[in-house]
Amino acid sequence: MVSHTQQLRESWLQDPELQETEGQQRCLAWIGAAGTGKTSAVFHLIHTVLDMNGSVLVMCPTGKQVSLYRSMFPACRVDTIHGATGFYLSPAPPASVLAGFDLWILEEIGQVNVELFETVIRLWLESGRLATVVCVGDFLQLPPLEATAHGTRTGDLCKVSSMWCQYVKRRILRQPLRCVDPQLQFWLDITRVRAITLRELRKLLHGRRFRNEGSTPSPDIFEEVIRKFPHTTIVTWSLDAAEYANDCIVSALFREASPAIMIKFAPASDERLPVEGPLFLHQRVTLTLNLDKAAGFVNGMGGTVCHAAGCGIIILTDLGSHVWVFPWTRTDGQSFHPLRSGYAVNISKIQGETLSHLSLWLDRSHVEAAAYTALSRARHLDDIIFLGCLTPQHFQPSPHV
Repeated sequence: MVSHTQQLRESWLQDPELQETEGQQRCLAWIGAAGTGKTSAVFHLIHTVLDMNGSVLVMCPTGKQVSLYRSMFPACRVDTIHGATGFYLSPAPPASVLAGFDLWILEEIGQVNVELFETVIRLWLESGRLATVVCVGDFLQLPPLEATAHGTRTGDLCKVSSMWCQYVKRRILRQPLRCVDPQLQFWLDITRVRAITLRELRKLLHGRRFRNEGSTPSPDIFEEVIRKFPHTTIVTWSLDAAEYANDCIVSALFREASPAIMIKFAPASDERLPVEGPLFLHQRVTLTLNLDKAAGFVNGMGGTVCHAAGCGIIILTDLGSHVWVFPWTRTDGQSFHPLRSGYAVNISKIQGETLSHLSLWLDRSHVEAAAYTALSRARHLDDIIFLGCLTPQHFQPSPHV
């Protein structure tokens, strides 16, 4: 893997188009399918810059990615893209806030919309283009989501920006690295670019469908899944489906236990009200707000309930840190603990991750790139089981193929 990334980097550095021009650096984009070594190449580049006593800024679309990067590169400044650029601040911060870094990494570029990308490029231009910017990602996975007054909507990919065409030098990575299973690679190559046929679907599901009893798995099925595969992550398309799966699993695993505390859980969206329910010791949870990035208290971080005292809860995060969780009040006056049960998550929460095992329930058809994004999170086809009723319409590729 290291030799692959070294070869990539050497070829890029020898490219005359990428050489400095009057002290100005270039903006690069490393684009490729899941598992083609984008992250490995970035890690190698970061180590190289740090070994030369350079300074590195890493910008990620999610707080969970921020925590993972911080745990691996404590010498770097790591923040969400919004936090690093002051996207929500008014007036906008000056470019000097980012001028001291030699390398900017912009992670998961496929999840970055036009406005956010242009904010990054504007700050880069205003700072004199003294840093090298490396954008990393894949435009054929799930597109960026934008918050609206009525929830979220799909945003425009940043590659439609005129700034992308003007300033970004693109390199395509094609060699699979993470996928060590030829069977899985076969299905990734298909679902990435086209819908599968009924015959192909039957072949994919053969021996991997877990008790098909209809479009919505029963509570008994979820109990069987979590007991047979205790380290699986149940992956759904919608938040509602993830919430239903979590309720089924908690009821099954803790039916004989007494609650550690009764709390109001974080709602699935800002339009919904918090729901009160029991929380148990050793229960898996997912944090839902970015309250302490340094400690790992970020949206999407998984963890386990360790202790409850008064209204406070101690969570052991997946990164090994302990965080206290207390009630939080949003702008409409509703208070709740910023966490949810964490046995099931929706697909948007796992982009950029590698899962040891996943139980895939595509609860909605005709969702572009959803199946491909989910399948690409595994290393082996045998690490995936399928739940619910599936049709070829559940395996639609990205419209940007």
